[in-house]
Amino acid sequence: MAKYTKRRDKRGYEWKSAYREKEALMLERGYPEVSPHDFYRELFPTGSLQQEPGDGKGNIIATQIRPSGKGRT
Repeated sequence: MAKYTKRRDKRGYEWKSAYREKEALMLERGYPEVSPHDFYRELFPTGSLQQEPGDGKGNIIATQIRPSGKGRT
């Protein structure tokens, strides 16, 4: 299997263009740009993730793919 697979629905420049449009929209609507660290720190405050095995705190984000293969829960 190839290390990288190409997306067939959009070309690289189209993905970049779509990303820039979405970024401009988010900034226009007042959402501030934040670093990846700050983004995840907001989701997972210091001390909220598992430090020791079996301490009862979560350590992953999971999604479930529906049996039909359409959408996620």
